[in-house]
Amino acid sequence: MGPSHIASEDFVKRAVWVEVSYGYAREHNRRKLMWLLGEVKDDIEFEGALVALPPGERLASARDGSRGKVAHNHVRSTESEDDARRRKREEEKVRNRLAAWKQFVEAEFRGLRLRQEGQLGRLLGEPFAGESSAALERLAEGDRRQARAGLVALMSNGHTTYKRVEQLREGDMFSRAAADRLRSTWLKERRDGWLARSPGA
Repeated sequence: MGPSHIASEDFVKRAVWVEVSYGYAREHNRRKLMWLLGEVKDDIEFEGALVALPPGERLASARDGSRGKVAHNHVRSTESEDDARRRKREEEKVRNRLAAWKQFVEAEFRGLRLRQEGQLGRLLGEPFAGESSAALERLAEGDRRQARAGLVALMSNGHTTYKRVEQLREGDMFSRAAADRLRSTWLKERRDGWLARSPGA
């Protein structure tokens, strides 16, 4: 993995976080934050254009203060047809990754809000025969408290860990999905067990 690939990875992650954060700031009418994120977005777009340039041309472009459109136009005017096709394939891959990562991040923030509002307590419902209502309340409140702290679960090799949602990275997507599957499976088995025990089942 070369330096340019590492730079592209970092650019993709930061670009998505800025876009999602801007949406959050707009939703909550945080005008100063929106302005600051707008400035950061311009810088990231410029950096993305520099990443696309050959290494020898990046310094000159950075010095003259060119922004993304100028840099991209320069790349396109000096590349061969094969280079153009490769660039388009790479750009498509980046766009797809950006879309998938953005969707993941937005889903994580939505899930966090639902948990903060007591989602687990609603899903657990009333205690079954032999269950302690106090234990269910502690379980639901514990999940709500973790959500208020911004924590989400990750499952890897049978072990559960927790991470703040803003610290999630692309490499965490699989572990987050595994933790969500475990939670959904447990809730389904609990509900199915209640249905099996209920009269007339």
